[in-house]
Amino acid sequence: MKVEILKENLKSGLSVAERIVGKNISLPILDDVLMYTEDSFLSLISTDLETAIKVWILTKVIKKGKVVVPAKFLSSFVSSLPNEKIIIEADSQNLRIECKSIKTQVQGHNPEEFPIMPEFKDAECLEVDNRKFCYGLSQIIDVVSTSKTRPEISGVFLSFSKNTLKIVATDSFRLAEKSINLEQPVQKEYSFILPQRPAREVMNMLDGLDGVLKIYISANQVMFEFPMKEIDHPKAQIISRLIEGEYPNYQDIIPNKFKTQAILKRDEFLKKK
Repeated sequence: MKVEILKENLKSGLSVAERIVGKNISLPILDDVLMYTEDSFLSLISTDLETAIKVWILTKVIKKGKVVVPAKFLSSFVSSLPNEKIIIEADSQNLRIECKSIKTQVQGHNPEEFPIMPEFKDAECLEVDNRKFCYGLSQIIDVVSTSKTRPEISGVFLSFSKNTLKIVATDSFRLAEKSINLEQPVQKEYSFILPQRPAREVMNMLDGLDGVLKIYISANQVMFEFPMKEIDHPKAQIISRLIEGEYPNYQDIIPNKFKTQAILKRDEFLKKK
């Protein structure tokens, strides 16, 4: 593999890919990022086996190939380089980096040992406005329980029905529900429980971006895909396992009638003393 890429583009892609990378003693390759060429793109993939992130970066591909190298070390090193074009070249399991007068080599691992990314070829695809989705997540994400005894409430419940997406979270004491109108009605009802961590990653990575977020659902996994503005191609994907189990029937505890109703000024109500 050999590519020529702008420092800022590579730095931006690595900063996203390294978000879920941690110190894994039992499986060191999970601390790495898989880099490989794909048409006119350099693709970056990271995973912790429960969540995976894939990022595409437009680049000049000189030679196709792939390499696996430590994510955080590479990100830190690239950040220290001048704002110039970078040439990165894979030699066996090593990665050579050249930028102006700076040259270095990073030792990596065998790309064949990197975990395989799941595919969603026949999965159902749902579409939702990205800004609305991320804003809805931000409003309910902190209500999620961290209970290990009740895994079904340790995630965010998403329910698609006709023209509406409902995002729900509870810790058994508090309950939050956010409804979002869908521009493209769904043909049938879908629902799943998304773990809190990947929900935060979707929110933090894509918050503030205009566009349509595509959601692909399989039996036990979900993929969130955000497109590029310039061309019809994905910019980033976040894949997560789903929490098994049935979400509590929370709607039964929401009162249909109220004896008292109060109308308050929002700013005054939220104002801290």
